[in-house]
Amino acid sequence: MKTKILAILFGLLTMHLSYGQNPFSKTGIKKGSIRVKFDKNQQNTLEKHAKSIMQIRADNPKFDGVIPTGITRFDAICKKSGAIKMKRVFRHGGKHEAKHQEYGLHLWYEVEFNTNIDLKVLMQKFSALSEISTTSYIRRASLLDKPNVNKKEINNKTFTPNDPKYSDQWHYNNTGQNGGTPGADINLPDAWDLVTGNSNVVVAITDLGIDYNHEDLKNNMWTNDDEIPGNNIDDDNNGYVDDYYGYNFNQDKGEISPGEHGTHVAGTVAAETNNGIGVSGIAGGTGKGDGVRLMSCQILVSNSGEVDADAFIYAADNGAVISQNSWGFNSSNFPAEFKDAIDYFTDKAGGNGTAMQGGLVIFASGNDNKDGDYYPGKYERCMAVSALDKDNKKASYSNFGSWVDLSAPGSDVLSTMLNNKYGTMSGTSMACPHVSGVAALVLSRAYGILTNEELRELLTLATDPLDESGLGTGAINALKAVSTASNEPPPAPQNLKTSVVEPARITLVWDKVNTAVYYNLQIRKINGNWITYEKLLSNTITVKTDATTQYEIRIKAENFAGESEYTTPIKATTPDWPALSSTPKNITAPVLRFNFIKFTWDHVYGSKEYDVQFRENGKDWNTTTGIEDNEFETEASQLTNYEFRVKAKNPISDTAYSAIISVMTPDIPYCDPSGGNTAFSHTKLVQLESINNTSGSDGGYGDYTHLSTDLQKGNTYTINVATGGTFGFSKNRFRAWIDFNQDGVFADDEIILEGITNGSSPLSQTFSVPTNVKNGIAGLRVSHIYGGFKYPDSCAPPFFGEVEDYKVHIKGNGVLLVDNENTQIPTDNGDDLLSVVNFPNPAHNMFKAEINIPEKGSYTIKLINNMGNVITKNQINTDKGILLKEFDTSNLPQGLYHLIITDSKNKSIIKQVMVF
Repeated sequence: MKTKILAILFGLLTMHLSYGQNPFSKTGIKKGSIRVKFDKNQQNTLEKHAKSIMQIRADNPKFDGVIPTGITRFDAICKKSGAIKMKRVFRHGGKHEAKHQEYGLHLWYEVEFNTNIDLKVLMQKFSALSEISTTSYIRRASLLDKPNVNKKEINNKTFTPNDPKYSDQWHYNNTGQNGGTPGADINLPDAWDLVTGNSNVVVAITDLGIDYNHEDLKNNMWTNDDEIPGNNIDDDNNGYVDDYYGYNFNQDKGEISPGEHGTHVAGTVAAETNNGIGVSGIAGGTGKGDGVRLMSCQILVSNSGEVDADAFIYAADNGAVISQNSWGFNSSNFPAEFKDAIDYFTDKAGGNGTAMQGGLVIFASGNDNKDGDYYPGKYERCMAVSALDKDNKKASYSNFGSWVDLSAPGSDVLSTMLNNKYGTMSGTSMACPHVSGVAALVLSRAYGILTNEELRELLTLATDPLDESGLGTGAINALKAVSTASNEPPPAPQNLKTSVVEPARITLVWDKVNTAVYYNLQIRKINGNWITYEKLLSNTITVKTDATTQYEIRIKAENFAGESEYTTPIKATTPDWPALSSTPKNITAPVLRFNFIKFTWDHVYGSKEYDVQFRENGKDWNTTTGIEDNEFETEASQLTNYEFRVKAKNPISDTAYSAIISVMTPDIPYCDPSGGNTAFSHTKLVQLESINNTSGSDGGYGDYTHLSTDLQKGNTYTINVATGGTFGFSKNRFRAWIDFNQDGVFADDEIILEGITNGSSPLSQTFSVPTNVKNGIAGLRVSHIYGGFKYPDSCAPPFFGEVEDYKVHIKGNGVLLVDNENTQIPTDNGDDLLSVVNFPNPAHNMFKAEINIPEKGSYTIKLINNMGNVITKNQINTDKGILLKEFDTSNLPQGLYHLIITDSKNKSIIKQVMVF
């Protein structure tokens, strides 16, 4: 009934309140319009509103006024601001509406005002409402860096899959249909005009088992035709019995046990495309059994467990050339047998007469929102894939780092599910098969041409750039990848010409060659030696030159099948230096992060270089001279106002400095931990210096980032926490983190509190602020889990428990400060109390202490130097058992230190550690 009522509401709004598009401003923002997403708790109000509209229409069918929603504060702003019309952003989804509502699409509305209204002020008003979860400008969107296609290909473009759910697969072709940014996809439809799959290409899905009887997968399943299924005989003598669709390594049998995760991953790679059923796969063919083949290498039967490295061996020996892996280990340790198995697949898969020389192993980066040692993905012979959301931004959960190769869509990905069903899943698990599918498309077009290293290089080059770092070379672009996959060398580029000729530089352009991977351009002074610019990815370049000099330039194209000849050289003569007068214009900060700013400006004709000045607002200028390009990058701190200006120079003149532009860096975008359940327990107290917050339940997450306190580097502090509303006497496991290095990640080495409380009993611990961190504002996160056996993760919401966020302001000059306490080394009288093992000893950057706690109680842990000065001090309340503590010694002078553990009866045990 709710669906029907809301459908009527949306229909009436569309019928009577719809309007034409308004023009966009020069910055690409639609004038007079804004989009809001109501909080999910407003759905009942919207339902009542629908009934009201139905009554109004019944009494007055011609009514055409502004209809209040019934959401009082929202209606008041609309009335005061002169709202004209309102419509739903996403039209009613018909039979898919229930799923759309599950994602909250039905809560998005567009509101129109007078075009002269200040949208920034309006945005602030709506954002302040608890009834509104999200506000958004309406921006003009364009597809970026889309490779040219020739006129014949445009005229013959006919392949659009007839799969009924294809239009919901935003990750292939994002038109904004699911609330994302148009163009934030893998650019798949245009790639399909070149290739759709090849049944001789085999992808091993190393995962849960594939539902091999699924209506949208069965025609693209790999089969071992030399094996007779079910006869309990190894017919083909490959060491495996009844391995018809692959092998179940987890249960050591030929029969595959289908799993949801593996089936979903397989569907992204090669669900049968254009068969009039379900979804489309990236390399799923045209509905004629011509998609790539899916080999089921089942290593798990549930979400976690023991896995078998034999899966890689089997896949290589039985014809797979792509190994798709959406799994990883739960620690930073990389078992050696898996390294060997991956090496085997990389070296031994494929071969002469097959799709590729060697194999390519592709892994998901992981879902911890961290940069760390995540294996196997971090292994150098694997490709690692991070996840993007519907706006081409890093997904909140995705791991990142310099070890990531590239990224792909991973949030709300629609694919196959068990028992002929379809659904969405999120994670780097969903991003990874996009890259595996595109890799299979490339091999389908360039069958037998590439080596595994060439394929890997091609994929990392076939990306669109992203604003965020740690996501590899960018977002995978299927059209770029398959366009450059050819079994013939490319033709020579056409129409090489100069677009701008200046004393210090020449800008050159040429027509794109669809099958080129790179371009190599050469330039020389007349009768001089050639200077080569190799492996150019774009069809334009600006090269450095001398004034009043004649040059000749030529170019050639290259792909993995070969290269063209160089073109006939063109000539260009640079002019003399002009007098500069115009200051640089259009200064912007296209990349503005919490810790980094990139400024750009329009190049000044005739300039040789630039001087820039940059400062924190109110402080002295920092000047950088001799910048040759019209861009400047600098580190920054979050929530800080900065000023910037620039001037142009050449050997005969300088311009004045430009007008100053001001920017403010955003806050650190920490991972979202909301979603906890406070039915049994909530965080009642967090106290650290001037932060003294007593609160009730915040529904699982409390944002108290408006509360902060100052912390001095090297000083020791005490943090106190407690729970309220605790049901019964179950344990509450607390953790707290401070993002000392201010990188946006609450890392394991930034834990400042870890302990257990019984019921609502408080917990107090001390910690020291490292001396080697930078000054600035850092996040403080406090999280607890009610019951259970594990401590909370910094990002995952506790199933029962709560998370609260605060801020701290780190100050100081970096000198090691200890508390005023001076400790005389006591007599070791606790041998019968507990035992301690230090490792490594001697220590360099750190050491760990394994402490055997004999009974529940309060303990003091100190690290002091040989003079008795306290380096760190922690007061803990803990249960009986092994306690592992880590100590950072990277900032300590060399020498002898003493680790002292004292119980509530003043009995102590002492262990020495040498720091070198």
